[in-house]
Amino acid sequence: MLKSLAVATFAESVFQPAVDAWSNRTESKKNDRFLAATLLEAYGWINLGVRADAFDSGCAHVLVEPHLNPLREANDVAIRESLFNEGMTSENRRAFSSKKIFGAPFSQDYPNEFAELPEASNLFSTWCGEARSYMFSASDFVETLNFARLQDWDVALGLIKDDTFRSEADAHSPPSLTEQYFRSLQHLDRMAELLSVAGTSTSQWPARAVMRIELATIHVWRINFQNNVFRPRFDAVTAAVEQRLRAEAAREGIALTGSGFVRAVGELRTRFNAALKHLEMTASG
Repeated sequence: MLKSLAVATFAESVFQPAVDAWSNRTESKKNDRFLAATLLEAYGWINLGVRADAFDSGCAHVLVEPHLNPLREANDVAIRESLFNEGMTSENRRAFSSKKIFGAPFSQDYPNEFAELPEASNLFSTWCGEARSYMFSASDFVETLNFARLQDWDVALGLIKDDTFRSEADAHSPPSLTEQYFRSLQHLDRMAELLSVAGTSTSQWPARAVMRIELATIHVWRINFQNNVFRPRFDAVTAAVEQRLRAEAAREGIALTGSGFVRAVGELRTRFNAALKHLEMTASG
């Protein structure tokens, strides 16, 4: 019952809006790449939940099957635009063309490493909550960094350099791109902590390794430092924010030395990338 409720809640709050956004896209198709990636990510989370035994597979099938045509269309865009790795989009194509929409349970796919994955469902729930929160709090920032045309990006960077934070009276208005950037930093920090095995018993490593492998294929596109568009734009925002911090400090009579903010963000990025590296699938205790 709880697993059915969990997938129904996710489908209503994340998957269905992604389907609707794809189906209602404009004829210009300007945002097709972002909408396709968002829809496939939502499907990917449902698939991951089923495989981790956190979502009920029968309920998930009922909720997803009516939307196979939009998923096929989005997957074709993803293949054409190389939005995800080829293994994922090829697997999606097979799934959307068959009656088996979701992959096998992890405990079935990895029988030599472990018979069960008692940690996988808990890990999925934690990561899913974080991903959902980030999806709603920083989507404009991600879309701008990943997919904005050069002219639109120049305008966005100018806004980031000049905008101000909201007062409490404006708390219900949409967050600025700068605020979404800071939320991205918070997301990087939390994901790095969730993905790391530091401080965890080796018995939890198999579940973390599997979840990391699977999660990286559906989620890392949002903050993709290997992307030759995303990385330099992210660096440009970081530099602009540091300039703002320095200007504010100067107004307050505070002397700053070095590139503390840029260096700290670089260290965070390194920690995030390191956490995504796959673990050896073994456990001894």
